[in-house]
Amino acid sequence: AWCWLAFLAAPWVWAADAPLVLPPDGRSADAWSVASMLVDDTRQLSIQDVLGRRPDFAPPPKTGGSLGVRKEAVWLRVPLISPVASGNEWIVDIDFAVLNEVDFFLVSKGKVVQHTAQGNLRPFSDRPLRGRTPTMTLDLAADTPYELFVRVHTGGAMIVPITIGKTPVLLPAALREQMEKLETAREEAVQKTLHAAQDEIAQLRAAVAAMRDQLENTCYEKDCAAQED
Repeated sequence: AWCWLAFLAAPWVWAADAPLVLPPDGRSADAWSVASMLVDDTRQLSIQDVLGRRPDFAPPPKTGGSLGVRKEAVWLRVPLISPVASGNEWIVDIDFAVLNEVDFFLVSKGKVVQHTAQGNLRPFSDRPLRGRTPTMTLDLAADTPYELFVRVHTGGAMIVPITIGKTPVLLPAALREQMEKLETAREEAVQKTLHAAQDEIAQLRAAVAAMRDQLENTCYEKDCAAQED
């Protein structure tokens, strides 16, 4: 209850806001459950522009984070609050790697307190967690209202499944994914080696058969010559 009161007391929050209250046990929370959306036809809006247009945000389509193929940039706003201090343990994750531009902005009291620019057309070294998907850690104070703004622009399908969870919860899933990738890569390497070995054996058999044929032809020619003598 105190989390709600703290959020609604903030000067930039209107009564219709329903914040995402992050669970203390760190379970992943679906950001789409409280998200609103603003379409930027110009693709030129800055975070300061967007902060001045909060009333223009509208409920997103109920498509589970799939926004189709579009040329515009899309801004998402997620009001959130944590009942306990996080110390960078919370991670916002978009579980879709093929997004050209993804910008995360964490806003407190109308000011940007964290920002990171990611996307598959931006340098991988810019990613703070160096993961496959766009992510950002959140340094949250207890019982403090925040807004998470996410700007997305991409040339293909805009699929934006956003979750927020704590590191100990997300790491096993990420580790499991990496292990599955390693196992797949190992299996592919074994199959390639096996196919290469099979090709070499086939080539050796063909070479042996050719040598045998040549030897048989040579012997036949010698027998024929001996008979003629």
